Amino acid sequence: MIVIAILFLIAAIASGTFLYHERRNIDRAINIIHLACQILWETPSVFTLSLGILTIYSIFSFAWAFAFSHLFLTRDPSAPPSEGLTTSTTGAVMFFIFMHFWTTAVLSALEKMTIAGVVGQWYFGRTVDETFDEDLVARSFRGTIGAGFGSVCFASLVVAGVECVQFVVRNVRKNSRGSNRPFLALLDSCMDCLGRAVSQVSSYTLIYCGLTGTGVIEGAYSCTRLFRRNLVMGMATAGITRAVLFFGASAAAGGVGAGTFFYAARGTGSPYAWVVGGVGAFVPFYVIRFMSQIIQNTVDATFVCYMLDVDSNANNCQEAHEIFENDAG
Repeated sequence: MIVIAILFLIAAIASGTFLYHERRNIDRAINIIHLACQILWETPSVFTLSLGILTIYSIFSFAWAFAFSHLFLTRDPSAPPSEGLTTSTTGAVMFFIFMHFWTTAVLSALEKMTIAGVVGQWYFGRTVDETFDEDLVARSFRGTIGAGFGSVCFASLVVAGVECVQFVVRNVRKNSRGSNRPFLALLDSCMDCLGRAVSQVSSYTLIYCGLTGTGVIEGAYSCTRLFRRNLVMGMATAGITRAVLFFGASAAAGGVGAGTFFYAARGTGSPYAWVVGGVGAFVPFYVIRFMSQIIQNTVDATFVCYMLDVDSNANNCQEAHEIFENDAG
């Protein structure tokens, strides 16, 4: 118990130091998150859409795990343990892994592009004291799975390909021995950097496509040119808000987990208090992270809308300009 208390004290000191040094950036991030929450408050159906996509992903994951496990259950039990997988089975394993990455990326892109369409209508199409269209999310989603679905699949295919290569490289590196390890470590680092860059570019490209209705190739070119011409990068904005959301989720989950742990340990005297504490931290963390991802997508879409405003020398949302201009300055 003393060790746990000391760990919490160290974590509190480290968090306090970080908050003090980054207080200005955190204040800006809070303003950005507040604007995103204002948008979501006026379009609550976004949460219903995201919950539906999460349900589809859960069903797919269970079905995928069931089918994937049967690749290994069909192996002859009388075969020696040293006998490896056949070439056809190895190919099937790689296919299943790639399909998991691709389907995950497609579902994530559907959510991102739909939210971008909603934010675009809120940002450019609203007037003061306007009653917002409740069918906006449904119309944006129909546009995403209609004309925009090709862009979603292609962008997700690129992301899934890079993630699949990363997965293979990391597993080869983990099981390798000898002189190849330094080269594989370098390759793993390069693939990690490439994966982050591709994910970032793909994210903003899908948002741009959701806002403008362009194809993914044209959207990638236009979005890159838009960022370069205005000399502003959204990675800093996304990084700050992502850090605030992550630390907020971690702090809330840690508090709930600690409370349930101490209750189980002191209140009931259960020898499995650590299990109760772990579950108490795990569940709220992923619930809050689910909400945080929606907010992050809204922030990214709002930032691209602001960039379009700057590019056309317009001001369709004064709140966004005040926040992002201070952030850029």
